[in-house]
Amino acid sequence: MYLTKGLSLMALLVSPSILLGALYSQDFNVDDTANWTVNNSTTTDATVDFFYDYSAIGVPAAPNGTGTRGLKMTVNNSAAVFGGISTSPNGQSFSGNYTVSFDMWQNYVGPLGPGGSGTTQLSLYGIGTTGTTDSWIGGWTAGGAQGLGFGSTLDGGSASDFRAYSSAALTSYPAGNAVYQAPAGAINNSAAYYMTAYPPQAAPAAQLTLYPGQTV
Repeated sequence: MYLTKGLSLMALLVSPSILLGALYSQDFNVDDTANWTVNNSTTTDATVDFFYDYSAIGVPAAPNGTGTRGLKMTVNNSAAVFGGISTSPNGQSFSGNYTVSFDMWQNYVGPLGPGGSGTTQLSLYGIGTTGTTDSWIGGWTAGGAQGLGFGSTLDGGSASDFRAYSSAALTSYPAGNAVYQAPAGAINNSAAYYMTAYPPQAAPAAQLTLYPGQTV
């Protein structure tokens, strides 16, 4: 899991493409901090919590998990400096055909749709890292990140809301590339495909009660 300037909560499942049982799974219902490695760009403030109760900020239980514990990652909450962090489970290595699936929560300040000033943030997720390198946007640009990473913005406030990085595309594959799931390789959230699959949604009532300044 990689994160650049944002808040992300997640639970993870890696399973074979033919469902014969999961190769690896993690619901974070117990504190698993010792079994993960965190890599930090050290350019900005960052936090990682592998046993975070996200109900404390009004987030509902993940649809494919149990309880309300998850991995929480935040960066650039106060420093206003571009940076990122990444986490990798220790001792895990997979080959052949498999799928990676997870529940993820992304949050931003309103208004719904464009967001407030400075809210455009990017969460990334991928495979193929040794777990020893900080894999984030700046890492790929510098040629130091590893593996293949996919990303999406929180508020759709970028010209490139959906991105894919690899050693062959350090600044992300361009629009039109076949790595993107939308027709014609669209990368902006305004594309009809994304608006149907991932429509903007208001924050839950419990969160708005806790943080009325969020406005949506």
